[in-house]
Amino acid sequence: PVVYLLSFVLEEARLGQRVVRLFTAGMLGIAIVYAAPGALVGEVDWGVVYALIELNLANTVFLALTSAFIRFKESHTRTQARME
Repeated sequence: PVVYLLSFVLEEARLGQRVVRLFTAGMLGIAIVYAAPGALVGEVDWGVVYALIELNLANTVFLALTSAFIRFKESHTRTQARME
């Protein structure tokens, strides 16, 4: 969540989106690297896989909320600039 909050504070909204996408992709990559060896050998710890899926679902929700907030923030800023 700190990464997502950081993206709100960054001056350039596009940079915030990149940071959030990179973080989400990194977390997904780490989950795959962690779970793949067990799946290849046939010794899958389904509790760990479930936890990794839940973690990545939460990250995806945060990604969607952050992207929506940044789009709203950019739209609001443009509207204020046009009104001035």
